[in-house]
Amino acid sequence: MENTKDTSDYKIINIVKDFKTSLGDKNTTFSLLLRLKQSLEFNSTVKWTELYTELGEFYKDYRPYYGAGVYTPDPINKAAMKDTDIFVFGSNTEGRHGGGAAKVAMDDYGAIYGQARGLQGRSYAIVTKDLSIGEKSIDLSEIAKEIDQLIEFALDNQDKTFFVTKIGCGLGGFDIKDIAPLFANKLIPNNMILPLEFISPQYYQEYFYSDKVKKFFRIKNNNHIIVVSVGKIKEITEVKMPNIIAELPDDITFCDRDDFVLASEQVLKELY
Repeated sequence: MENTKDTSDYKIINIVKDFKTSLGDKNTTFSLLLRLKQSLEFNSTVKWTELYTELGEFYKDYRPYYGAGVYTPDPINKAAMKDTDIFVFGSNTEGRHGGGAAKVAMDDYGAIYGQARGLQGRSYAIVTKDLSIGEKSIDLSEIAKEIDQLIEFALDNQDKTFFVTKIGCGLGGFDIKDIAPLFANKLIPNNMILPLEFISPQYYQEYFYSDKVKKFFRIKNNNHIIVVSVGKIKEITEVKMPNIIAELPDDITFCDRDDFVLASEQVLKELY
């Protein structure tokens, strides 16, 4: 008699059970998806990309789901890169890899001059600039589509690790605040490494609120924030110290400038 614990159906049933019990814990979601993918590989009718997209609808968040635990170093040390590591860079419509990360990709990672997109040597290109127009010349929705293609490619190539640079934020003319939101609400494979600035919203948004500590924050820059405390202790403080934004509470959420201003006015009224 066949041992049901070894059947694919049994595996799927248990994976689905685990998935249901983890709905409140997004940190386990992606590992469950990978288990599901592995168990479904016997069925050629299952399209992993479609399944990935559908389950991505569950993960509604302004941050990407990111389980790698490490971030793309800046700059990337060529000597530390393995043969299976892929350098992901911003390219242009003509594939002229003449400057910035594109030149590094061509000089050190086998990027092919004239190839605008995709895998080339130990590099992968995403178009972020139209040379005939100049800076900020590619629609952000088009860059988002290429990011989705990279995610799909990374999922299909688990033997490789993709180190994404700050694509578009150099010669492409975009800012972190333009590119980082393109990764929001996406499930990022563990073999895809992103810059910290694309993961942490305090690097690309200005106003936040933390319900945990009952405080509003305005980010002036990485080393300078204004804090409005609206809990039992009400105060407005200015904090300046290196990389202070890394110390913000982990539950921060976006808020409008008006919310920050209103909270500031209410605190000032109570204090004075």
